[in-house]
Amino acid sequence: MYGDDDIKAALGKIASNSLAATTIITRYELLKGARKAEEEEAVVRMLENIKVYQLDDETVKASALIFKELKKTGNPIPEADILIAGVAIAKGEPLVSRDDHFNKVPGLKVLLV
Repeated sequence: MYGDDDIKAALGKIASNSLAATTIITRYELLKGARKAEEEEAVVRMLENIKVYQLDDETVKASALIFKELKKTGNPIPEADILIAGVAIAKGEPLVSRDDHFNKVPGLKVLLV
């Protein structure tokens, strides 16, 4: 898994305190980014005790609205990130990310790290 060790440590602390949730899309992104078996095992361990939000009708509707709004304003972001933002909005959760393009999403509370 690539990224800063400080970010990994902070996420590990959040996860160990049951303060975090993630999305099935983020789970996929983390697993596909694991370059070694040890990295994949670390991702699986990190996510064991974290609530994983699935895509459901509510989150898909929120994501579709985000897509339409970003298209209308000419501010597209990657499709996977639209789905992640839709989950966060539908579930009333803030989104912690390194990607500042999430700031383009109306109504999304973003905590940049």
